[in-house]
Amino acid sequence: MNVEKAHELLRLGDNPVAFLNAQINIYSGDHPNIPGLTPINEVGLPTDTEFYHGISVGTVPEHVPATILPAVLNLGSGSDTKKQLPHAINVDISIEGRPGVVADIKHLPFADDSMTIIMASHVLEHIRPDDIDDVLKEWMRVLHGEGLLRIAVPDAIIVLNEVIQGTNNEGEPAVDLVNGSATLTQIYGLRGERTDIDPRWRHHILFSESLLQWYMHYNGLETTRGYENATALSAISGIKLDETNRYSLKMEGRGNYSPHHPESPISDQEYDEMIKSFTPSKDLSIIIPVYNEEDALPMFFANLTKVIKRAKLAQNEVIFVINGCTDNSEQLVREFISLTEIDAKITYSEAGILQAFIGGIENRDLDGHVAKIDVDSEMHPHSLGLMQMYLEQNPELLVTFADPQSADDTPDLYNLGEFFQEFKSRRNHIHGRMSMYRTNPFALFDKEQILDSGVVVEDMVLSSCYAYYFGLQSIQVTPHAIVRSQTPRSLDELVDQRVRIRRENKRLLEYFPQFKLLQLSLARITLPPNDDDDPKLANLKRAQQAFTQYLSHLARAVDPEGKGNHDWKLKKRVQFKQNE
Repeated sequence: MNVEKAHELLRLGDNPVAFLNAQINIYSGDHPNIPGLTPINEVGLPTDTEFYHGISVGTVPEHVPATILPAVLNLGSGSDTKKQLPHAINVDISIEGRPGVVADIKHLPFADDSMTIIMASHVLEHIRPDDIDDVLKEWMRVLHGEGLLRIAVPDAIIVLNEVIQGTNNEGEPAVDLVNGSATLTQIYGLRGERTDIDPRWRHHILFSESLLQWYMHYNGLETTRGYENATALSAISGIKLDETNRYSLKMEGRGNYSPHHPESPISDQEYDEMIKSFTPSKDLSIIIPVYNEEDALPMFFANLTKVIKRAKLAQNEVIFVINGCTDNSEQLVREFISLTEIDAKITYSEAGILQAFIGGIENRDLDGHVAKIDVDSEMHPHSLGLMQMYLEQNPELLVTFADPQSADDTPDLYNLGEFFQEFKSRRNHIHGRMSMYRTNPFALFDKEQILDSGVVVEDMVLSSCYAYYFGLQSIQVTPHAIVRSQTPRSLDELVDQRVRIRRENKRLLEYFPQFKLLQLSLARITLPPNDDDDPKLANLKRAQQAFTQYLSHLARAVDPEGKGNHDWKLKKRVQFKQNE
């Protein structure tokens, strides 16, 4: 690599094909091939490369809520035991680093669509350009269609500028063919300019941002963006990897966002035909948190009775969990239990939906599926039966939920997003209004850690746990199962909702920072208009997109720290008078 070649490549940095073609001589024609001056160690590196070995960047508490291996791959984890990440399955062809799985990253021993996250830190530059598409296709085979792929590689623009300047940012020579240099390492690999180096350490390509995006888009990653060191899994784990060095170009991507398609109900005849041949194999415990619900309970009792009668259940039980009520809710529940034929009982818990859910589970008499239903919701009569059937007929499924829809008759500014669900991307996370779990989720995930995190509702934290450890395919909506509820009716209510979500997310990610990598997969976005949308629909989508962004900014302004402590209300501060 010389200054003239560096200038040529810099000029082509935004043209991925030209930039790739211009690199040919770097790795063939003008390779330095400097003979070695120091011995080679057992991993094929010169003995003077001690700086390569992994170092800790500080003590980081490892909150791991599950004992199973996660649906997360760290490809090319290396031959250094200190560089293996605790929040991933480490994969490498070298046994020296003691990875979790010894395998060639070109041929992964994992099932299709089985991984939620795949990361490859300073790996792709070791692949020859002719093989990169095949390698990425293999990674995409294993990655769930809405999972996250993260790639970190040396940033060609930083490297080329150092070659032109003659020094790196620490004032050291950029090109030193005798002693090596950090700059040359990014181009050729660690001591890759030497003839006696192990070939696996050599680099074969330089990536500009446009070239890396080009490869990612070509292989099915429609949405790509850079990511910060603070969200790097290595930094979260307290391990210094090349992923966060100053040369790193870091990109993440996922497949295209699919629009949400609201579930539609089926007729009684269709439902009866579907459920006729179904025989449930598991009992069902239905957990119902109750907190100051006296206004909603009478209608809910009627709805619950109808739903249970329409479902084809094995043995079942209903557990009402009183968690801090100060109204007449408990008395209403007791009256219902005394009159109903449903097997129901009352238990108590500390305040909060999560505490109530755990309390209900711990007071079960049965040991089968677990459902959770909110009182302030209206279930379609078929929903419970459909959910039980769907869960049992799909063994890969661990949790399912009914599609939440607005109970409002007409849209307005405040319920636009809930009323027009098709404006948003598909939901990949659990919705807690009406959900059903194959087994007790706290037999899979550490209850004490989840409680220590400070989260107060169950659906956000359990969505993250299932997606991270069992894969996105473990969570699915039940077709035709619907639950309706009231949506915010004022700006005050809408902002309060956003603040509560933000507070919950902050608590979750502070305690389980590895879940930051789930953002692109679990977060729903407001989709932009399609080219074939009529003008009115397109404008409505733009309005919803703008209003969503406005609400996010407003929630941050109201509660900058995300703690949920605020007394903000919309007030008319100035009254304008018309001129007479």
